[in-house]
Amino acid sequence: MNRKDYKKAIDSLEKAMIKDPDSFVITHDLCRLYLRENNDEKAVELVEKLVRKNPDNVDGLLLFIQLKKESLDKKNRVELLNRILLLDPKNKETFLRLAKIYMEGENNPEALILLKKMVEQFPDYYVAWFYLGKVYLAEKQYELAKIQFLKTLELEPDLVESRFQLIKIFSRQNSLEDNTKILNLYEEIFDTGC
Repeated sequence: MNRKDYKKAIDSLEKAMIKDPDSFVITHDLCRLYLRENNDEKAVELVEKLVRKNPDNVDGLLLFIQLKKESLDKKNRVELLNRILLLDPKNKETFLRLAKIYMEGENNPEALILLKKMVEQFPDYYVAWFYLGKVYLAEKQYELAKIQFLKTLELEPDLVESRFQLIKIFSRQNSLEDNTKILNLYEEIFDTGC
């Protein structure tokens, strides 16, 4: 692979798969090479086989979701992501993927439950606070949204997007004090260099 001789690398990994068909590392590398060579069908076939043999392999399930994201319906993605969370409750990316699916489907109550659990479990992870703020904002719970975005800025002071979300909140309230806060936020955005 390092010499960019991908055909030989595929041949070597296919031989290795015969000796160790349950190896996630070999499967992952071979899938990556198949995708590089525009052989999506073989990559999907390989990961499906891995998941059938190892239904509790979190890395395999994540790879399966990644490769089949276009063909999996929302219900199946939600089921798989929930299964991954049961197997690996510390998997931040799975929390976020699942929360985003709920948010896109306007299932904010489920997103709130999940994101509250996530911020409880990962209190220093600013991304969880940010998405929790977005759900509260979508639910028009402006004070709760504001708290989440301020927490995001406490954890990640240079984050511009949280400031824009706060500007949205203050713009809706439209008081003189809020207009001053909006101006201050714009100044902070300009000071961060964005």
